[in-house]
Amino acid sequence: GFRPYIVSDTAYTDTAASDYKATGLFLVSPFGEVFVLDLLAAKDPTPIFAQKTLAMAVRWHASAIYAEKVRGGSVLLDTLRTQIRDALLPGAGAISRTKRKKR
Repeated sequence: GFRPYIVSDTAYTDTAASDYKATGLFLVSPFGEVFVLDLLAAKDPTPIFAQKTLAMAVRWHASAIYAEKVRGGSVLLDTLRTQIRDALLPGAGAISRTKRKKR
């Protein structure tokens, strides 16, 4: 069948002078044809851009999210992982930051 996926191109920095961040939703047919279904361009801070990217992924049932392999892409993926974890396991962020006491 068709496979929807997302590709994101992030800005290297998160300042007012930064380049735009962009996310595209693509659909690949069984014959290798590629269709562009949705696009987003914004100068949002990474957490807000990640929320919008995740909303796009949920809306279109994307099977994967790929990010440009630069510092901004790594930050976006880390932010997405945190947002997904927090949505699935409320309070997990607090648990993962607690240190275990030595006996």
